[in-house]
Amino acid sequence: MYAKPQPVPAFVRQCGMSLVELLVGIAIAMIASVFMLQLFSVNEGQQRVASGGADAITNGQIALFQIERDLRMAGLSVGAMSCPDILIFYQGLGTQSVSTFPVRLSADTNFLSSASDYVPDDSDQVEVLYSASPLGAIPSVLQTAMPTSSSVLRVDDGHGFFQGELVLLGDPAYPSKPCAIVQMSKDGQRTGTANTTTSGTMWNLLHSSGSFPYNTPNGTDFFPAGDPTASPPIPAGYGVGALAFRLGDMVRQRYRISNNDELVMDDLSDPSAVTTITLAKGVVALKGLYAIDTSVIPDGVADEFWSRDEMEAKIAGNAVKPHQVVGARIALVVRNSQYDREYTSPFASGKELWDGGPVLTIGGTYGPNYRYAVLQTAVPFRNVIWNTP
Repeated sequence: MYAKPQPVPAFVRQCGMSLVELLVGIAIAMIASVFMLQLFSVNEGQQRVASGGADAITNGQIALFQIERDLRMAGLSVGAMSCPDILIFYQGLGTQSVSTFPVRLSADTNFLSSASDYVPDDSDQVEVLYSASPLGAIPSVLQTAMPTSSSVLRVDDGHGFFQGELVLLGDPAYPSKPCAIVQMSKDGQRTGTANTTTSGTMWNLLHSSGSFPYNTPNGTDFFPAGDPTASPPIPAGYGVGALAFRLGDMVRQRYRISNNDELVMDDLSDPSAVTTITLAKGVVALKGLYAIDTSVIPDGVADEFWSRDEMEAKIAGNAVKPHQVVGARIALVVRNSQYDREYTSPFASGKELWDGGPVLTIGGTYGPNYRYAVLQTAVPFRNVIWNTP
């Protein structure tokens, strides 16, 4: 026979966990919490690095698209001229000079002197110049001499010249002579021939002063003076056969880095007021190369890539012309906003932006502890087909 089970005393059923068991449980829970918090911290850090990198690259791509869009238009109506620079008169500012090269790269010295928490060893400014007129590539030909800026401007075709728009003048017969700009005070006016004022097919392009700030007041002349002692003599202003291009609005825009990590665009089209627009944050450096057509007979194909210093030396030695610049290569360096004390960027010891390209070094107190990415593009100028002088 089996023994009858005895009931468990009530005081035994009411006993809980002992103090030792509670302490062991708390210790296990604390260890598990530490591991979970550590895992959460690591995952959160990786997520911030990934999301910050994606944001920086997206901002850089948008900024690069903006630069690329302007670069494709570079040189329209301007690159076809052989003159070394463009003379511009603006009321209240006097005479200024603008380069005829469709793109100019220059050192961004203001940014480099103001950078604080990180310092790239170099960064460029990119200035783009082109005509906003759809007819900018089609010149008209001067029918009478225009020795001063107040002389009559008579051409063979005045279609597309409208009031308020700019006209670029240049003389291919004298490539060392500067070009100049006047502003239309009326739409093109059909007039006589070169020698008469009636019954002809020529056009007068009126460029009176008054409310048109690019035109000089009476008695003021800013055209090139010429050189009668040269052989052959160089006439003042622009003679018969010189060219007049429809600029419409002259577009001059400069891209640069500001406030440590902002890509901005300066609109230089109005000489009296520069407008600055912020395009993207997280961009820490901008570098460029000129794409140069070195063929004896220009074919619009880039044969060499020159840095800004190489280009300036060529310009100083008169060894390159505006029509030879057929494109540009641009690189943006973007920075992840997430600081990582455990990470050291390869830019800390110098890194090439592209194969055979410039080396960029980022130093400073915190610079090496950020992650960087390089966005680059090669941009052919859309209008090079028209730029053979």
